[in-house]
Amino acid sequence: MLMGKIGKEYGNLTLEEFKQLMCELPDIRRQMKELPNLLNSAPGEKVKEVLDQGLYWADLYELSFQESLALLICALGCHQELHEAALSDDPTQAAFSVFQNVEFENWKGGLDGIFTVNDVISLFTALQRNILSIMLFHRTLNAMVDEGQNGNDDSFF
Repeated sequence: MLMGKIGKEYGNLTLEEFKQLMCELPDIRRQMKELPNLLNSAPGEKVKEVLDQGLYWADLYELSFQESLALLICALGCHQELHEAALSDDPTQAAFSVFQNVEFENWKGGLDGIFTVNDVISLFTALQRNILSIMLFHRTLNAMVDEGQNGNDDSFF
């Protein structure tokens, strides 16, 4: 078996980290299905506030998976914690820990306060759809969009 850097069996992941990531996938799919129910159960004025600003994430599909994930990290305000994780002895495990302990009660617009709730919803939706695309089609939406823009529409059929 080939070992990735720092001696991990799956590139940057140990078997346990890989299993941990795989265990998250059903939860991500469940969350995707819960979003409409969440919007329906939210107070009308809150939904109106969010929808009046518009929810739009299609343009995020043209970004690479890494770029859209980086934007989400900045929007959540986790950029400093992720930077610290990257400097640790085991960056992957440290990054998992960062995302398992995210608190949203004191969220103030992420990096420099420039993000809105709509941005976060759009970024999460795009991330969820990208993960679903990887699960179903073994490639990101960005890769499929790129193929389509370059005349290869096989990935859409």
